[in-house]
Amino acid sequence: MEYNLHALFYKALSNSDQEIQQQLKALESIVLEAQKLHPIFSNLYINNAINPSKPLGYSFPSQEAFKYLYNARKKDPFDSALLWNGKNDSAEYISITFSNSGLSFGLENQLNTEILKKLFQIMLTHLNFKYIFIYDDFFRDIVVFEHRHPVSAICYVPQIISENSIPHLYKKIDVLNDLNQGSILIFDENIFEESGRMKKIIEENAIALVALNAIPETELDSDFFSEVDL
Repeated sequence: MEYNLHALFYKALSNSDQEIQQQLKALESIVLEAQKLHPIFSNLYINNAINPSKPLGYSFPSQEAFKYLYNARKKDPFDSALLWNGKNDSAEYISITFSNSGLSFGLENQLNTEILKKLFQIMLTHLNFKYIFIYDDFFRDIVVFEHRHPVSAICYVPQIISENSIPHLYKKIDVLNDLNQGSILIFDENIFEESGRMKKIIEENAIALVALNAIPETELDSDFFSEVDL
């Protein structure tokens, strides 16, 4: 089963020298801490499974990889850092895309809920996110509001959600740090269950969360790219 974990930024990341360095250091910290959660996050290289033309020679994190990615962002503010472990068509496959608009993980391995929760927490410690959700064929097809991002059975929203404000809640982890204030919401014990029951849970929670204005609109804000030096 292939799925993606998407994390969205409020604004496109700045491409100033200092900001790029801080962003890449944050990515390094996320990867290093994720390696302690599961070996699937180890042995990453600069490359990607779709376009393997970039060198599968620089391991990440490393000084060579940092320099390569830094120079690429300086040359093109919209260049994405593409990481891959080289394991196509395998349960161990993982890819990471770090762009100026968000961070995403492509996965084949159904990491358990506890690991995913901790991965969310790691990400939210190092970067400021507007919304984090999982995207696969099942969640994609549950369209409740066309102009809002999809809702998944585990997600992060940028506001503290009270336990009685959504109809289905298995677990809630509030995040309060210098970068993020919000809640990681886990709707059910079996977040990857594909059933009519889960579809109903997603739909009812999506309605409640949109009513709270916790799910962002798909359209970018007019000043989204204001910090990008073109």
